Amino acid sequence: MDLKHIPARIEVSFWLAAITLMSESPFLQRSLRQIYHYKLALERDYNYLRVLAWSAAGLLSGLVLGLVTA
Repeated sequence: MDLKHIPARIEVSFWLAAITLMSESPFLQRSLRQIYHYKLALERDYNYLRVLAWSAAGLLSGLVLGLVTA
């Protein structure tokens, strides 16, 4: 066996064990599902804040331009 193939074999063994655990462990499935839903909620909240910030910036710049040109 060549030394170049050892990391690949270790990686394949790791993913085989990880996939087996993810498919057979109800605890791990529940945990991964909760983590995924939490991550989605964080991204959704961040997107709402980003939309709010851009909206406020647009309204403020429109107000400033309106006052400057009036």
